[in-house]
Amino acid sequence: MVWNLGHSYHNMRFSSQNLAAFYYQLGTLVQAGVPIQNALASSRKTAPRAMRTAVAQLSASVNDGISLHEAMEKCGKQFADLDRHGIDMSERSGALDVGLLSLSKYYETRAAARRKMIAGLM
Repeated sequence: MVWNLGHSYHNMRFSSQNLAAFYYQLGTLVQAGVPIQNALASSRKTAPRAMRTAVAQLSASVNDGISLHEAMEKCGKQFADLDRHGIDMSERSGALDVGLLSLSKYYETRAAARRKMIAGLM
């Protein structure tokens, strides 16, 4: 059963763990020289399950010729301002892979801190 408590999936944010995995995967592909369009197409099938619809939207938008950060804006509040602005700066500087991998590291650290905090409460 799926509960929709008046929230649109368009406005739900992803977990830090899912974002870390997605940004790592995408950053690694871009770092290896895979064009962002192809990297997103590949990620549509391998991204964390909770993100696959958004990744498909990102892929379609980027294939239509808009930048990744603009495609992220079209996804509503699913991607934080930090992510969108970081990707924008990375795209402008020609270091998209570095930006994606930095976001991956940020979210992995955040997820680890959350796990540590929850473990301390038990």
